[in-house]
Amino acid sequence: MTFTPTFRQLDYQLPDGLSGDRLDLKRLLTPLRANELPCIFEGPVGQGEGERIEEALMSDECWNAVDVYGPATEIARFRKLCIALPPGSAPESVRGGWGGYEVSIGFNGIIPAGPDRRSRQGTVIHAWNYRERAPQPGSWFFAFDTGCYFPEYLFIELASLFPKLHFDCDCIDSMDEYMGFGWFNIPLGGETFRQDLKVPKNYWRSGRGYKRKPSAHAKYEALVEALKQAAQQEDQNP
Repeated sequence: MTFTPTFRQLDYQLPDGLSGDRLDLKRLLTPLRANELPCIFEGPVGQGEGERIEEALMSDECWNAVDVYGPATEIARFRKLCIALPPGSAPESVRGGWGGYEVSIGFNGIIPAGPDRRSRQGTVIHAWNYRERAPQPGSWFFAFDTGCYFPEYLFIELASLFPKLHFDCDCIDSMDEYMGFGWFNIPLGGETFRQDLKVPKNYWRSGRGYKRKPSAHAKYEALVEALKQAAQQEDQNP
């Protein structure tokens, strides 16, 4: 079977048996299962070939973490509408970076038409190793893994649906080939999200703050504290 890549090609060779067919891993931002691969390729996936493609994709993961800042009511609304866990899940009980849940992330509904857009179906992705922490005053944290890259397009959409929430996102390639950080619904003083940064030496031994210079990290911490205080004030005076 011949596959036609939907996006521009990169020099990424699939396993034997699919030689000559390439994937655009730079643009492939959605974590996909084998039965979802027609989203990448035009035409159906032959029996057994989907599993081989999936194995190629999953050999390189993106580990993602998101801190959400904003009013408690908006955080609760986001969690209810955009995080779909299997029944009986207990993501707050997951300890460490492994053993999380498979999850769907995104708004599974119709996004109303706006001044410059038509109504359309919301975007939903499949992710895995999902973990979260109990909401704190003004903030909430969750983490998940995806294939290849952080799903920027999804968080652009989520930010537009939840304008009162600020999404502080981090990601790093499982092979340390790149890392990324930044904001969606960027607060004053925050950085635009990007995921084409080099992983600093000794990153894993230096803590999360090592990705910014000390002066930039101090400004970042002050910004986060200001966002939490503003959210708590709005909760007290809705």
